Amino acid sequence: MGATSGGSAGSNGSGGGQTGSGIGIKGVGVSKHRYGSDYFVRGENFDSFESDYYSPDGSTFEAYDVHKEITISPGLIEGIHLGEGEVNNPSVFWSQHEQGGTKESFVDIARHIPDVQEQLEAGRSIEDLKEDPVLSDCTWIYFVNKPRVVEHDGYYEFDSNGRHRILAAREAGYDIPVVVIGRRHQKGTENAVNATLSPSGIISNAFIPPRMNVPDVKEPDVDVAPLLETRQTKTIVKNSDGSEATVLIIPMI
Repeated sequence: MGATSGGSAGSNGSGGGQTGSGIGIKGVGVSKHRYGSDYFVRGENFDSFESDYYSPDGSTFEAYDVHKEITISPGLIEGIHLGEGEVNNPSVFWSQHEQGGTKESFVDIARHIPDVQEQLEAGRSIEDLKEDPVLSDCTWIYFVNKPRVVEHDGYYEFDSNGRHRILAAREAGYDIPVVVIGRRHQKGTENAVNATLSPSGIISNAFIPPRMNVPDVKEPDVDVAPLLETRQTKTIVKNSDGSEATVLIIPMI
């Protein structure tokens, strides 16, 4: 597992969103959500993500029947939310999962990523490494409970599981394993009437992100709600041939 390709865009954002210095990670800025008090962490392809995210009819979603596990630079992951309080006081963010947790404590764990990878390549099992007195935390965080992402053109969108570990890996400079649960396909103007059935049996038209008229994102026990749950709900419809398909109902602003 190699080192990442480097830092992301800094605090000079696009699209009119207010930007800031981030969450204490070198070279990582944030941009304010257009419709609420929350922020997005800026990755290496933030401009593309922002354009896609706020596009009212720009994409369709294909859920993968079989999830893919790949290794990528954490800087390629966009769409990580931070609450206003977390941006104003990063210690709030870093201490959420453990008493007295700090950015440094997470980064120290991330620095063992190449050690775990080396042990796996040498033939040690995940089960064995989960019990290792030095490598167990890194094994659990990065190689067992992998972040979930959605593929886009040129980047991946955060779905759930791992805001802290992703940002710590960016600071440490290492690629990380992720689980890819689906893909968004860019399309032209299209409405629900023209929605098409994907190979996985899911019908999807373009989405408009919901306004974030809610308190700052907090995660006392788990990470923020999965993207697919916050953007859309599902219902079953009958096709003309008698088969069933899952239709994604898109939240409107």
